[in-house]
Amino acid sequence: DISVEHFLSPSDSESAYFLLNEEVADDSTTEIGCSANSGDEDARTSSFTMSGVSLSKNIRITGFKFVYRYNFYFGSAATGSSATDTVTVTLGDTSVSAVCLLETTNASTYATYEITSFDNSDTFLAELNSRILASDGEIPEVTVALSTVLFCGENSKSSEANYGVTQMYLELDYELTNIGIHLKSNGSWLAATQAFQKVNGTWVEITAEECKEI
Repeated sequence: DISVEHFLSPSDSESAYFLLNEEVADDSTTEIGCSANSGDEDARTSSFTMSGVSLSKNIRITGFKFVYRYNFYFGSAATGSSATDTVTVTLGDTSVSAVCLLETTNASTYATYEITSFDNSDTFLAELNSRILASDGEIPEVTVALSTVLFCGENSKSSEANYGVTQMYLELDYELTNIGIHLKSNGSWLAATQAFQKVNGTWVEITAEECKEI
């Protein structure tokens, strides 16, 4: 965690991101969130550092999306309630952001929200690929900030709006740029992106390691 304003559930958790970093979402078991009473607004921002695994410098990231599971519900008296998230992903001096107006769920249901369109995404991808190439395929750390504005509709009856996030992650799309094999063609060495071997009369794609054994 870099900074946390959302409440934690369970409240004694070691960190907010610990509650969100899940391969399979556990929904209401662990989450961060906020709440507001009738006519009130609750605005909170929390920031986290995310890092990936080492892959290969022979890949190029072609796209990314931010995925999270959330729960947003309010009492029947709190008409006009709303929940808006602004998600900002930062790498060095380059940031991308998106604003999300969330649909309501019920108290026991969680929904998945995918952000596939960010502003400034081309510049962000260029910086990401540059760092991956310079570090021999290591995915660099990025900072993710989640800013939530929760409003509970005002009514003569007492009511409350509740919002929680139980899982979040960045998903990267990538393509193979070469497999570490170069072939000479017309006097120039060219990088191969795929290699095939004929097996029982059928061409089968093989890896660079398998090529070394041939």
